[in-house]
Amino acid sequence: MPNTKFRKARTSHRPDGSGLDVEAEFLGIPLQRLTPSNPPEYLPYMQALVSALQDVQNRRIWSPHKPNTPMAREIFNEVLKMMKSQRRAFKGLQVHHLAFYPTNGTAFDFWHGVDAVVILEKTWFATLDVSLRDNKMCKADVLINPFNMSDADTFGDYCQRIVSRLKWKKKNYKDVQPLLI
Repeated sequence: MPNTKFRKARTSHRPDGSGLDVEAEFLGIPLQRLTPSNPPEYLPYMQALVSALQDVQNRRIWSPHKPNTPMAREIFNEVLKMMKSQRRAFKGLQVHHLAFYPTNGTAFDFWHGVDAVVILEKTWFATLDVSLRDNKMCKADVLINPFNMSDADTFGDYCQRIVSRLKWKKKNYKDVQPLLI
């Protein structure tokens, strides 16, 4: 059962700052503050993804199998639990097969609108966008509003969308090469 008491306490107020502050609370401090006047170099989608994952690993600021922030850790744990319950689709799944990486403050975030990635077996991934706007045009697979996470149904829906996306990609992209991370 998700820790709804924690989520209610942490998400009952809005921060004084912008959506960047919400991303930082949800995913940790970004690798760098990016603005339209300070954009990163453009990288194509997959190159930006791999670059972001390598940046996180090189800086050793994040544990992909035990996310550093409570909200990211809750999503990771619930996704893992849901996947383990689907034994047929995710046979033999272990915690080290699943990884959660923040990509906020990277070219992947700036140019492709992805704040975090959940990766299965270093191959298939679901992308997340953390935003205060529920009706935002989203480039990621799943749009997450942290202020809606106190609702157990909404939290479960976010996690189920991640699981469904990973399941679909694993089924439909069997010959994909693992990410170079």
